[in-house]
Amino acid sequence: MTFETSRFLDFGPFRIDVQKRLLFRDGESVQIAPKTFEMLLVLVEGNGEVVSKDDLMKRLWPDTFVEEGNLTYNVSTLRKILGESANQHDYIVTVPGKGYQFVARVRPSAAEDKTVIEEPTVVSGGRLRLYALTAFVLMATVAFATYYRPKDVLTSSTPKLTSIAVLPFKPLLPDHRDEALELGMADTLITRLSNIQEIVVRPINSVRQYTSLDQNPVTAGLALRVDSVLDGSIHRVGDRIRVTVRLTRVHDEASLWADQFDDQFTDIFTIEDRISERVAAAFALHLSGAEHERVVKRYTDNAEAYELYLKGRLEWNKRDPDSLRRGLAYFQKALEKDNRFALAYAGMADSYNLLGSIGELPMKESHPRAREAATHALEIDDSLADAHASLGAIISDYYWEWPEAERQFRRALELNPNYVIARYWYSGFLSQMGRFDEAVAEGKRAIEIDPASTIANAHLGLVLHRARRPGEAIQQLKRALEIDPDNWPALVNMGLVKIQTHQYDEALENIRKADTQAGGPASTRSLLGLIYGKMGEKKNATAILNDFKKGSSFDLAVLHLGLGQKDQTLTLLQKACEERVWLMGLLKVEPMFDELRSDARFVNLLKCVNLE
Repeated sequence: MTFETSRFLDFGPFRIDVQKRLLFRDGESVQIAPKTFEMLLVLVEGNGEVVSKDDLMKRLWPDTFVEEGNLTYNVSTLRKILGESANQHDYIVTVPGKGYQFVARVRPSAAEDKTVIEEPTVVSGGRLRLYALTAFVLMATVAFATYYRPKDVLTSSTPKLTSIAVLPFKPLLPDHRDEALELGMADTLITRLSNIQEIVVRPINSVRQYTSLDQNPVTAGLALRVDSVLDGSIHRVGDRIRVTVRLTRVHDEASLWADQFDDQFTDIFTIEDRISERVAAAFALHLSGAEHERVVKRYTDNAEAYELYLKGRLEWNKRDPDSLRRGLAYFQKALEKDNRFALAYAGMADSYNLLGSIGELPMKESHPRAREAATHALEIDDSLADAHASLGAIISDYYWEWPEAERQFRRALELNPNYVIARYWYSGFLSQMGRFDEAVAEGKRAIEIDPASTIANAHLGLVLHRARRPGEAIQQLKRALEIDPDNWPALVNMGLVKIQTHQYDEALENIRKADTQAGGPASTRSLLGLIYGKMGEKKNATAILNDFKKGSSFDLAVLHLGLGQKDQTLTLLQKACEERVWLMGLLKVEPMFDELRSDARFVNLLKCVNLE
C-alpha cells in the first residue's frame, strides 16, 4: 500500500482524508483553507524528501504569478494548524536555500476500507468492464476540468478586484494585546479606503469579530463575501511600532502585496498613508485628486490624541451606557491634546446622540451638545462624512428640520458612498418622509455594502414594515435573524410587523425575547403592554402600566394605545412632542398609529413634528 493508493494518511494525532480533502486531529475536523490543505498534501507526498520552493509554487499556483511571500505565509499558517511552536518543528522543517521537508512519519491508515485500495486477483468480465468504464469516466472528468477550468486560474489575468475587508490587526506576541490599537488601525484604514468610489469596503462592525490570533484571512474573506482581504500584525514597544501587512486575493489565496514597517509610533500616520496607497495600486485604481487627498488625509499629527481617539471609538462601539460615557471622556481628552481634531468632535457628537436616544441623558441636554460637537467638526473639516451623517441624525431626531437633515445625509454619502451607517440612517429618514421606494433602495444598497450585517438587514425589514409590505418585511427580518437569532432590533422589528398583521401570539414571542436580551428597556415593556392590550389581556397590560418606572411619554402613550385609551394616548403624544422625544418622528408612517389618523388631534401632532 502506497501513499498514492491510500485514501487516509496518518501522522502524529492527525489524519488526512485525501479523497474528501479533509484534515482531522484526534478524530475532530480541523478548519483548513483549500490552498493550505494542498500544501500539506504536497509536503506529505514528498515522502520525507525536501520539496523545493519552486516545486511548491508550481504545484500550488500553476500558471499564476504570485509572490514568494505567499508561500511563506501558507507554511506559517500550516505550522499553526499543526500546533508547531516557534522553536520546535515536529512536522515541517525549513531547509535553508532549498525548501521544506515533512519530517513526521506518515503511514496509510490501518482503519481504511481495504476493498477501496486493493486490486482483486480475479476479476469477472462484467466487473472488468465496470472498472474500465469507471476509469474512463474519471479520466474524462479530469480532462474536462483541466481544459475548461476558469481562465483566471490558468493565466495571470484575474477578475478586477472590487471589494475588500480590512481585518483587525493582531499582536506579534499573544500576551501583548492592545485592542484599541488593533481595531483602531483597521478602522482607520477602512475609513480611508471607503473614500474610494470604486471599492466596496466592509465596515468595522462586520470585521470586528475576526480578532482570533489564528484567524485565516481567506476564511474570513469568504464569510464576508469579498474578493480581497487586508490583514496584518502590530506590535508596540515604548515609542517604537512594527506593522506587518498583507493583501490577499480570496479566490486563489494569492498574496498581492506584503510589507513590513518599523518606525516611531509618531510615524504611524505615514505607515497608514503607505498602506492605503499600496492597496489602491493593487486594485489598479486611478484616483481622482480629491479621492487621493482623502485616502492619505491626516486628521491629527498628534500621536497621543490619535491613541485616545482610538480608545474612545473602541468604547463607543460597545454601545452600553457606561462604555458610551468612557468613550466620551476619551474623545474629550483627545481634544485636550489637539483641539483641531475633527474626528474627536465627531466622536463626541455620536456619544451625546446615543446617550440621549437611549435615555441616559435628557434629549434637551444631549442633542444640543451633539449638534455643537458635529458643527465644530465640520467647521474644521467639511469633508468629514462621519460628522455630516451624525449631524443629519441629530437634526432628524431632535430638531425635526427635515430638509437640512436630508442635506447632511446626502453630503455624507457623496463624500463616502461606502458609509453603511449613513446609508441606513438615510433610508430610515426617507421612510419617515413616506418616500418608501427610495427608502427601500437605500436599505438594499446598505446590504450590498455589508451583506452580513444584522442591523442593515433588520433595518430594511423595518422600512418594508413602514411601507405596509408585511410579507416582504417578514422575509427580510428572517434573513436578519438567521445571521443573529438574538439581535434586539431584528426581534423588535419582527414584533412590530406581527402586530401590524394581528399575529399577536408571534409578536409576543418576539418582543418577550427582545425584552430579555436587552434587560427590560422601556420601549420593549411598552410594546409588551400594547400586545397584551390588543389580545384582550387587559390585566397583564395594566400590570405593566402600573409597574412602569422609567420611560418617555411616547412609551406610555403606546401602553395606553394597547388599552384602547385614545384620549390618554393623544395627550401623552402631545407631551412627547413638547419634550421632543425622537420617536415622534415616526408618527407619520408607523402602522400602530393608523387607528388614530382620522382624529384632528393627531393631525395637529403631525404639524408639531413638521410632518404636515
